[in-house]
Amino acid sequence: MTISVNEIICRDQGCPDVETVIGIIVANVPTRSIRILKPIENVRETDVAHALENTGPRSAVQEKRRDRRG
Repeated sequence: MTISVNEIICRDQGCPDVETVIGIIVANVPTRSIRILKPIENVRETDVAHALENTGPRSAVQEKRRDRRG
């Protein structure tokens, strides 16, 4: 398992200025990404647990990217 944690700047309307994206990569399993609408320094364990509980197989980040493509 690989876990990637990135802080990104979001310029889309309605996005916070900075958000944290966590990618969970497991062999032979679709990659799971979760989005936490705050900077890394403010993310707490409870934020991650809540985000994991509220995401399905596709994340808000994946859905958002797909929407941008049309």
